[in-house]
Amino acid sequence: MMSRLKANIVANFAGAGFVSTISLVVVPLYLGMLGAEAYGLIGFFLSFRSMAGMLDLGLSAVVSREVAARVASGSGHTRLGSLVRTIEVIYWGMGLVAGGAMFAWAAFASQDWLKLSELSSDTVMLSAYLFGITLMATWPVAFYRGLLRGLEQQVQYNFILSGTALLRAVGSVALLFFVQKSVLLFLLWQLLVGVVEVLIMGLTAWYYVNRAGVAQDRRFDFGEIQQIWGFMSGVSMVTLLGVAVSQIDRVIISKLLPLEMLGYYTVAYSLSVSLGRLSGPIVTAVFPRLSAYFAKGDAVALTNILRRSSSLVTLVVAPVGIGLAWFSYEVLLVWTQSVDAAVYGQSALALLAIGYVFNAMAHLDSNLQLAAGRTRLLLMYGAVSSLLYVPAVYLAIRQWGLAGAAGCWLALNMVSFVLLAILRTAYILKVPVSLNALFGNMHFVLISALLFALARLLSTFGNVGPMTTLAVAVCIGGGYLLWCLRRYQLAGFLQFPFSSRSDG
Repeated sequence: MMSRLKANIVANFAGAGFVSTISLVVVPLYLGMLGAEAYGLIGFFLSFRSMAGMLDLGLSAVVSREVAARVASGSGHTRLGSLVRTIEVIYWGMGLVAGGAMFAWAAFASQDWLKLSELSSDTVMLSAYLFGITLMATWPVAFYRGLLRGLEQQVQYNFILSGTALLRAVGSVALLFFVQKSVLLFLLWQLLVGVVEVLIMGLTAWYYVNRAGVAQDRRFDFGEIQQIWGFMSGVSMVTLLGVAVSQIDRVIISKLLPLEMLGYYTVAYSLSVSLGRLSGPIVTAVFPRLSAYFAKGDAVALTNILRRSSSLVTLVVAPVGIGLAWFSYEVLLVWTQSVDAAVYGQSALALLAIGYVFNAMAHLDSNLQLAAGRTRLLLMYGAVSSLLYVPAVYLAIRQWGLAGAAGCWLALNMVSFVLLAILRTAYILKVPVSLNALFGNMHFVLISALLFALARLLSTFGNVGPMTTLAVAVCIGGGYLLWCLRRYQLAGFLQFPFSSRSDG
């Protein structure tokens, strides 16, 4: 019978794959029906949402870790309900603050911040109000997601995620096509689907909390927050810095460059960030187990699951990210059917994609620090990198435009990958630091780069069209992936943590 961890990984891959497929289908439709400027406005709102996510204070990660650790150790069962209820109430309050901030900034954004050419300031202001209401109504989704992850009910979470993503996409396209090509109509539909999603997600999360028998007491009790304040404050600051760094490029682009350029950057970003949907299913499913193994002190199981999951993340992400980098122009042209999107976005996509390869490889090491409850070094690194990164992005955008922003993201993630690997080896696992320990999976990246360089060379000499070029790239990349599955016996790799009875 399929174990829960294996089922969660499979469900996460299925959910991420389904959502990514929907995104690949609808993004060029949105771009074509709304136009680059309106799509840039949507990208700006999404960046604002992510920046407002700093209000999250890392509570979704806190609740996921606390639920997993307390259930695994058998401690705190009766009081876990109070902790969950307390964080839930705080989350709803954060939603009101985030939405209020959008309301307060609406006039300034529409009149002074954004460089508009086609959209009117009134349309942008009304759009901002709609988006502010959406923030208020849907903010706790992240909390319920963290709760379901901590309880290892990720099959149910992905079922809800996929259903609402499909409803959101189909409804948006239908309204834009049959009713009116309006960004206001688009945002109104996002609001309605968001309300449905948060209601279903909340009811499902509480159902499994009750079924787990850990919610006998469900009072609001701020004392529960005080008990985990040390860990929570560390996670909060790490989250604040991480969100600020990851979103500041689009915020600065929206100020320095025309909104249309932000639209093209958002298209490139939406493709590159999909790499996180490839690694996310593994990292998400493994995180509760990392927390549980730390709580139980099972160093053998911890090392085993970490080593194998990091190999799987790199194998899955590297060929796709390197392929996007080598063939960024062809991918954008075929995907969007827009020469402008391909021309203006190709350099950004290439650099962002490689950056997200390193980001994905470092993500598991970052989560390992959180699972261990050790955030001090992450916080120190985040503070230093923020001080250097923000001015670097500003200067790079002024000098090189979209490519400058993407280049800074690549440099940041390459440094993060190395430093987090050192922290994982010396600080958490406490084993000697070696090249193999730090860069043991880099051969997947290097071989992918060489193979796609060969594909690029063949397509150049052959003087073929973009579709044929991509077909050659897919064949070479797919062949390499199949070879890896056979060579490293990864066809059954999803069973990697399950050979041990302790993994259930």
